[in-house]
Amino acid sequence: MRQLPRADYLKINARTKRLVEAVGGGKEAASLTRVNETSISNYLSVHHEQFMPADVIADLERVAGEPLLSGLIAELSGGHVTGPEETDPIRMFAALNGKLGELCGKACEYADDNHYDNYELDDLIKGAETLMIAAGRVHDNISRMREQRRVKSAAE
Repeated sequence: MRQLPRADYLKINARTKRLVEAVGGGKEAASLTRVNETSISNYLSVHHEQFMPADVIADLERVAGEPLLSGLIAELSGGHVTGPEETDPIRMFAALNGKLGELCGKACEYADDNHYDNYELDDLIKGAETLMIAAGRVHDNISRMREQRRVKSAAE
């Protein structure tokens, strides 16, 4: 028996498509991995219950330069993927703004029927918690920058 709602499997499928597009399409994805173009095509189809193996995801994400699919899988499991620590305040705020936009988009999507089911509410809560954690990181990093500046000024 499947453990996730059908909508989550469709999200995995959509994110798989984004990953394959990010590396240049199915033919290019096949050339970068151990699987053939037919397998890549099957991973992209909502009519196949076949998903991309972890090693193929890793190969493609290396080329894409970001955890497009593994990031989603981590989120669906209640976690998140972290990359190198960002310290530039503008980029940190831009990333935070992007996460807020994604959460707002989900809320609007879920509100289409004027009713939030338990899955949708749980998903929004999880998104809000992720946003709060990200905001806390922004705060901590900027506070650390300020402290480093104070220490440097005091030493001069």
